[in-house]
Amino acid sequence: MYIIGTGAISKEYAKVCHHLGIRPKVVGHRYSTCAGYKSWADAHNIEIEISDMGYESLYAIDEPCIVALPILVQYNCVKALLESGANKILCEKPIVLYSAQMKELAELADRKNAKLYAAYNRRYYETVQYLKKKKISKIWYHNGDIVNTQQPLLIQERWTIANSHLLDLLDYFGVEAEKLKANINRWILIFEIGNSIVPLSPLETLTIDNKKIQCGTMLKAGFVTMVKDFLGECKDMKTAWEQYDFIRRLECES
Repeated sequence: MYIIGTGAISKEYAKVCHHLGIRPKVVGHRYSTCAGYKSWADAHNIEIEISDMGYESLYAIDEPCIVALPILVQYNCVKALLESGANKILCEKPIVLYSAQMKELAELADRKNAKLYAAYNRRYYETVQYLKKKKISKIWYHNGDIVNTQQPLLIQERWTIANSHLLDLLDYFGVEAEKLKANINRWILIFEIGNSIVPLSPLETLTIDNKKIQCGTMLKAGFVTMVKDFLGECKDMKTAWEQYDFIRRLECES
């Protein structure tokens, strides 16, 4: 399996690969960055192959690919991978910032008979998976995530799309949702399940059915289950066309 990128999220995927007994091929652009990545992997006893030749050097790709790059360069990368024969790609959310770009990638994937998915790991929290099996009648939500002013201005301007974890969860549950007014700097979901009201916050324990459920304590929450799904049936993955519809809807609402 290929991991494109050498940043912090790429390392999380490398940890998952190690846990699953997979020796990934990591692809970066700079010798110094790749050397640092290899030193990190060696220090953590994580076996990898690594190249500093960039994704542009890949051809006749016959293995799954995970793209973990800055948002603004993911469009060119995914397009190049599809053109080079990759037939199964998991790309960090939201893949791109514009519906027109997303549509182009979805159409290209179709022409290449390839599968492209958006990596929304919070779908795979143990808490979320537990709630998904419940009969939810309504959801209230508050999206308290603050715009990251350290990001490029273009990403700040489209922050609702760039940081769309919460809104994706609403899509995933697929039930009526009502926006809350709250003065807290984090997202929160409140579920109506039968006669019970159940709150869910990021990385917090869920208390329901007289039990406590962790969001996920193994590695980065949701990543192991997400990668397993990607390599397997992809039953909870967000497809390229679903992501296109999602981004287009957010553009219309903004």
